[in-house]
Amino acid sequence: MRRGRKKRLAAICIFVVSIYILLVWMFEFPSVAHIPSIRVWWDEEYSACKRHVAHQQSLPENQRAPLYLSVSFSGRLGNWMYAYASLYGLAKRTGRKIYLQPENQVSGYFNIPKNMNVEPICPEVLIEPRPAAYTPEFESLPHGVNVTIKGYMQSWKYFRKEYDADIKKQYKLRDDIMEKGREALKKFKSKISRKFDLLISVHIRRQDKLDWGAYLKGFRAAPVSYAKNAQNYMRQYFKDKAVQFLVMSDDYEWSSKHLKAEDTAVMEPNDKYVDLAVLTMCNHSIITVGTFGWWGAYLAGGHTVFFQDYAAKGSRFDQETEREDFYLPQWIGMS
Repeated sequence: MRRGRKKRLAAICIFVVSIYILLVWMFEFPSVAHIPSIRVWWDEEYSACKRHVAHQQSLPENQRAPLYLSVSFSGRLGNWMYAYASLYGLAKRTGRKIYLQPENQVSGYFNIPKNMNVEPICPEVLIEPRPAAYTPEFESLPHGVNVTIKGYMQSWKYFRKEYDADIKKQYKLRDDIMEKGREALKKFKSKISRKFDLLISVHIRRQDKLDWGAYLKGFRAAPVSYAKNAQNYMRQYFKDKAVQFLVMSDDYEWSSKHLKAEDTAVMEPNDKYVDLAVLTMCNHSIITVGTFGWWGAYLAGGHTVFFQDYAAKGSRFDQETEREDFYLPQWIGMS
């Protein structure tokens, strides 16, 4: 009798110790807890999602709920413009609809279709390896589930060529914003006495790229020598035309001090959407760093020069960016 009790007690002790070891293992190595066959036992939300996906896949294709593609990140206007354009291209290629978070900076300002106002359930999260590089694996999304890409998706390869016309049509700013842009441009032109054939924008982004944190990451603000070299290039490229440079900058004083020439004038700052409208009205573009200037040049069309020394060699920012994926192949890189 005592021997039987000892065996039962030993079995209970072994069971308790085994459970303890399993729990410690799961907390010490969280990835173990997220193995699907284990996670369904402790994560009720995940388990419900698995049941939902299984149910949807059991239905005839014409009765299944639509699949959605979304993106998760924190950024400014230019980042959101890149994210939406890339989402649009991927969604078109993979037969999905787009979901944009309420805090996005593009809905309501452009000619973009109304967004779904309820967040898609049970998304599978994919992590973007690099924020300014093309990830071909995203062209083959997981089958039968909503997908959220955690990252910036900043590559023209997701949308250009097939959907270039669609993107430019959808990125037409609201009429009232365009009218403010025309008024700002009219005010700018009224201060210029000389006649010109071509208006070339020079977008200078400096202030946040001079922060110590940005410097350590590898961001490099364009020096005045780059702006002058790019201007000289444009003057020579359009030597049979009278050009006028419109400088737009987050550092008005610096630009006014360093970019002085008969054919150059600095525009007073406006609302960011109005500034974007003005950039799109220019014939050609010179840009420094960032996605806001990128989109101004893209929507303007024409000839574009970009600052090719935007990152310190070998820095984190340099490694995160694939130049051929981020900048259009016909754009000209200069120092």
